[in-house]
Amino acid sequence: MTVLRTMDVQTLARRLEVGAVTLVDVRERHEHASEWIAGALSWPLSRIGQAPPALPAAGDLVFHCKSGMRTDAHGARLAAHARGNGFVLVGGIEAWKRAGMAVERGVANASASGKSGGVMSAIVRLFGSRGES
Repeated sequence: MTVLRTMDVQTLARRLEVGAVTLVDVRERHEHASEWIAGALSWPLSRIGQAPPALPAAGDLVFHCKSGMRTDAHGARLAAHARGNGFVLVGGIEAWKRAGMAVERGVANASASGKSGGVMSAIVRLFGSRGES
């Protein structure tokens, strides 16, 4: 059985840059949709028993959640899917952000943060409000 080891943010960033690792986000889909690390595959813990996303046949996998608690708690389940070495990102996506690393953001997150007026505001900006001629 593969045992998950830990990987820090700086090591993950270097390994992602050269394509030496596959990153798997185990947060629920709505969490992943609001913000994610570029290139991360979404495979929520609630779906781990189902078919995985297209994982490479070989190579290292790094699993992450928000803070590292879920990946730590479910390490054995996750390790069973690692064909090469398996890792957990220490501190999860929160540690990634604290280190100043970029995340991609979805509409749900932009709306919640107040940076955008949300989907409806974008539609109104594109097409005008009702009653305009």
